[in-house]
Amino acid sequence: MDKNTYAEKTNKILETLPEYCQDFIYGKGTETAYSTMYEYSKDISYFLDWIILNHKDFDELKKENISISDLDNITSDDINNFLVTLGKNLEKKTLARKKATLSVLFSYLCEKKGLKKNPIAGSSKVKLEEKELVYLTDDEQKAFLDCVYHGTGMTNRQLKHHEHYKLRDYVLYSLLLDTGLRVSELTGISIKDVDIEEFSVCVLRKGGKVETVYYSDLVAELLDMLVSKRKAEGALEKDPLFVSSSGERISVRMVEVMTKKYAMLSVPKKADKISPHKMRSSFAMTLYRKSDNNLLLVQKRLSHKNITTTNIYAKAAKDEIKNSRNLNAEGKDINPFA
Repeated sequence: MDKNTYAEKTNKILETLPEYCQDFIYGKGTETAYSTMYEYSKDISYFLDWIILNHKDFDELKKENISISDLDNITSDDINNFLVTLGKNLEKKTLARKKATLSVLFSYLCEKKGLKKNPIAGSSKVKLEEKELVYLTDDEQKAFLDCVYHGTGMTNRQLKHHEHYKLRDYVLYSLLLDTGLRVSELTGISIKDVDIEEFSVCVLRKGGKVETVYYSDLVAELLDMLVSKRKAEGALEKDPLFVSSSGERISVRMVEVMTKKYAMLSVPKKADKISPHKMRSSFAMTLYRKSDNNLLLVQKRLSHKNITTTNIYAKAAKDEIKNSRNLNAEGKDINPFA
């Protein structure tokens, strides 16, 4: 759905909710994506429907008439019961997201609307299983890019098609691995967004924020080649940087298909797990190691609001524990028998 459709659907839900819910959603402003506002609205609406059906103090109320004082009757036990009910049909990740919506809502109501207590505070945590981080090592990244350049493993017919798009694809994946851009940010780049002299590109980040992202000297050379090629083909500054065979802006889905194709040819053992987002993970792991485990730098480069999100890369870098085994012994003569 596009943002206008999300906005329409969100407004339709908000018409059935109390005014303070509307204030909460609209108060998110441009910092929150339209899709997120829509999901928030759905989560809140579902919770209020549930509380009316399952709480004696709400059984005669209409959803839009639930007041702040009514919400003070909700306890942490009610929240737990709600989560147990949802948990029968939802994955834990989805359950955790829905609880997070309520947590943000009730925190807002306590701070801005006079709610006396936050029922989320004493509720049970939704424990998520930690998944192993999937990424390409430096050698695997090289193998992937070599495949993009040479067309390794392709048939003669495929190679003819590949030759025409080799530069586009090589620049695309080099930029992903060099900057950690999300695929939606990458596909949104237009020629005018690229500044070769400043080694930067303007992208529309998650949540609608425009941000300048910097790339390496090597990627600057590659981008210069692609921009020159696009302009020689008649492209204007306002036109997309990466285009399909029909000349349209390349889609997220197309990049996903391309990524799977190249992964099957270059890193077949990991191919089923490799997606454009794994290029972002690969960038982050490489940067984390090459910056001497500078997690704050990784956070800034990935444009993460919270460093706890970035912390998955520190957890995944298991070799740093082994490599640090001699740090405290440096400069000490601790074996007098040697």
